[in-house]
Amino acid sequence: MSLRLLRSYHDEIIRLVAIQGLMGEVHRIKYQPQPDSSALIKSESPHITFSDGAYLRFAELVVAEGRSIKRLKYSYHYEREGYFFRYDKDLERARPYCHHETHLHANQENVRFITHETSFEEVFNFIMKCFYA
Repeated sequence: MSLRLLRSYHDEIIRLVAIQGLMGEVHRIKYQPQPDSSALIKSESPHITFSDGAYLRFAELVVAEGRSIKRLKYSYHYEREGYFFRYDKDLERARPYCHHETHLHANQENVRFITHETSFEEVFNFIMKCFYA
């Protein structure tokens, strides 16, 4: 059941990208099962590229918990000429007051803003609405 759920989640990410007119980019979204029953879902270079040359690079380490997906770790990096933002979740590097588990970088690597836990769908929909509506 859990592997099927993780595969279905991967298929859902592909569907989200395809319905936005980026069908030519879906082959860059990879599914890699891990030995511990988790899966790595990520984009491969040159990542998901938009019509203006901007791109989205992402990676999620996910597990199935019951009938839902839990993101153990993620990075969603959107970049266009002169601008980038990246949402990260990284428990291993988290340190109070300086490197929060879930955070946002905006045009600076060393400045992190505390943020909520997010998802591919939320970040991708944000990008589509803000930059390509």
